[in-house]
Amino acid sequence: MKFDVYCLGHAIMDVLVDISEDELLNFDFEKGTMALIKEYQLMPILEKLNHLPKNNQPAGSAANTAMAVASLGGKSVFTGVVGNDEHGREYARLLAQRGVHTRIVAESATTGRCICLITPDSQRTMATFLGASQAVRKEHVDEQLLKESRFLHIEGFQWNLPEQKEATLHAIRLAKKHGVKVSFDLADPLLVAEHREEFKRLISEHVDIAFANEDEAFALTELPVEKGLKKMGELAEIAAVKLAANGSLIRQNGKTHVINGFKAKAVDSTGAGDVYAAGVLYGLSKGLGIEKAGKLGSFLGARIVEQYGASFRQPVREKAKRFLG
Repeated sequence: MKFDVYCLGHAIMDVLVDISEDELLNFDFEKGTMALIKEYQLMPILEKLNHLPKNNQPAGSAANTAMAVASLGGKSVFTGVVGNDEHGREYARLLAQRGVHTRIVAESATTGRCICLITPDSQRTMATFLGASQAVRKEHVDEQLLKESRFLHIEGFQWNLPEQKEATLHAIRLAKKHGVKVSFDLADPLLVAEHREEFKRLISEHVDIAFANEDEAFALTELPVEKGLKKMGELAEIAAVKLAANGSLIRQNGKTHVINGFKAKAVDSTGAGDVYAAGVLYGLSKGLGIEKAGKLGSFLGARIVEQYGASFRQPVREKAKRFLG
């Protein structure tokens, strides 16, 4: 296969801003939370931040996974939609710089952005404008690139709008047509609770690898973590429940694998789950067993939380060599 992972999801530009506790009080946001905002709210927020330095980073759950696969030396594809604007062009450029093969579509809308206000205690307070990222449609999926990939990786956030959902289901149908394995990150516990029965059917009928954190696994199965993992393992060939600093549990062929976490000096946990998925998928793509692939995922998750942002500043293949045989 030409590519390890084909990723489909939201294209969101993270705007990282270091801010004092006092300055944070100028914004009507609850510290440490994420709020969805409208386009008319975006510019007033940015204007308040004009005096502070900003760091733009391409992001979005599936895009984070694509970048982490590339950082390992793997080959990944990302399909998403940006606006036909400066931020959209920068998003595509930065993603390509990180080694991702981009299938970025530019629409006549404003590029999605997540303004990340980072206080001295390393907490993120986020205001997210989805913008053009919500415009993913079935015709944006590149069948040839998908056909040449070992895995299709999708995010639950694609269920927010009918057009996004249809694009994702179309990608799944193409993956099945060409024998490509399907990986699904449940993304958000509230979203999972809203689509519980539909997600169960989706995983049972189409998903080979299902990723969830503890809250998402509970929202899907309504069971405590170990029983929930067992239930997920009945639905998918491989089920992984992420336990943050405590590692993860992975279920395959009726057996539960306990994957220990790695020590980390955490400053920012954003994207850790996306990077974990990248480690598992890349490991499996390279023929690693599920335990080694899980350890690679946990290792990457520990390393990404030691920096701000959800993409590695430098390739991590050398650091991860011990897991790759």
